[in-house]
Amino acid sequence: MFNESLRVYIDVLESFSELGALQGVILRLNESGIDSSGLYLTDIMMPVPFYEHVLDLYRDRVVICSAVEGTCPIFRINALSKAFASEKIFEESFYGFGEDIFTSIRLWRAGYKIAFISRPVAKHKRGATWRSSEALYYSARNFLAMTKMFSGVRKQFIRTLTFLRGSYNNPKAINLLFKAYIDSDKLMKKLLDKYGRQKLSEEMPLIKISPMKEFSTILLRRTLVSYVNQIISKNINRFTIARI
Repeated sequence: MFNESLRVYIDVLESFSELGALQGVILRLNESGIDSSGLYLTDIMMPVPFYEHVLDLYRDRVVICSAVEGTCPIFRINALSKAFASEKIFEESFYGFGEDIFTSIRLWRAGYKIAFISRPVAKHKRGATWRSSEALYYSARNFLAMTKMFSGVRKQFIRTLTFLRGSYNNPKAINLLFKAYIDSDKLMKKLLDKYGRQKLSEEMPLIKISPMKEFSTILLRRTLVSYVNQIISKNINRFTIARI
């Protein structure tokens, strides 16, 4: 984390009491480019990051987004306590993937907002602690569980196909995804037992994907990312709450 980053985070949170979480730009460690930033969520529960040229549009702004990513965000403690209604913060049933999205969803449901600042705050080396097989399994299990909680049947089917997209010729990956699909039901039921039937907050930005875009998303994720970033670019004034 850079020297002034924590102070910037705290200043923004203290200026906007409605914010439950905040994230800046995380740069790649020992490489050029951006590792992560704030996220916008689609209605198939696929999080989409900002393109770098869109980040330039949002420079020095505080921008409402759907979720923070798990790489160096900051949370308001009392917001987390309210969101999870217990002394324990964060949902321990998630492992490795999706906890940041679920936490953001809970914060929106608790009446808080999520924001992003287009300013570098830290560096991160992605994938340093993960084996690829574990990453595939837990990512699929956790995101499919959330899709089953928050989306309709067709959206669930599309989201499942997005995981199969790059694995159709890999028997080991197919087996892992089959296990992840079965186990996502178990995780979903566990979450429903704990939190009850869930709906997304109407205040949370949610990018709706048309049937035609769903089809192209199955074939190529980049198509969806490009589409979402076009929407983000067009809504710059709507999503901006302040300049810093």
